Amino acid sequence: MATAPNGDGNIPLQLVEAHPAEGEGAMTGVSYIQRLDTQGGVAPDAACGADNEGATAVVTYQADYIFWTAN
Repeated sequence: MATAPNGDGNIPLQLVEAHPAEGEGAMTGVSYIQRLDTQGGVAPDAACGADNEGATAVVTYQADYIFWTAN
């Protein structure tokens, strides 16, 4: 639904509408999910090609998530 930048090297803040699964569980009734305080998560600048096939890149990432429900 919406994104906002959160500084260089950080993935954007985000608000998405949830589509709850059927049944019971922790996600029952969740209407929206909001990602806040992102730190890291941006893919490295390395190009994909035959020279680095099979290489591993570690990308650190941290964020806070809020799960909104309707009352």
